[in-house]
Amino acid sequence: MSKFLTFLMAITFIMLLPGSASAGQTVDDAAQAIVDQLIEGWNAGDGKAFASPFREDAGYRVWNGMLSEGRDEIARNHQQVFDTIFRGTNLTLKIQKIRPLTDRVVVVYLEGRIYRDGEPLEQLPNMKGAVPVLILVEEEGQWVVGHFQNTPMIQMGPPPGVGDDG
Repeated sequence: MSKFLTFLMAITFIMLLPGSASAGQTVDDAAQAIVDQLIEGWNAGDGKAFASPFREDAGYRVWNGMLSEGRDEIARNHQQVFDTIFRGTNLTLKIQKIRPLTDRVVVVYLEGRIYRDGEPLEQLPNMKGAVPVLILVEEEGQWVVGHFQNTPMIQMGPPPGVGDDG
């Protein structure tokens, strides 16, 4: 019996080592769960829920260059936009690729769009959505957002002079 308990304790210890998936999840599953939390928080208009998967000291760079530092500031800034310019909007995010940097750090490439009343919301001329990047970090068996970089996806026309009749 004691050999069996020792075996169970050893297996439990190995499962909790850094780099292992949180609560039996693969990195892909953990990344999708985080993306789902972001979407749910946004769609509920709840800054605190949106910021919940972020590290306490996380960074969040928005498309206009503003940097929010820390989970509390990320929550506060998002609540402000949920209460004003993004009131009643919905967010879509889709994972495009997950790239491990180490066994405890991954880059998650996303594609996303904000909708109001079922129609895409254009925040900038020719903006066709966003291509955010998440940096996820495994800490104590949990994957969390270390940084979020939001980049607008702009539909570009031909370079100047191309197609000109001059």
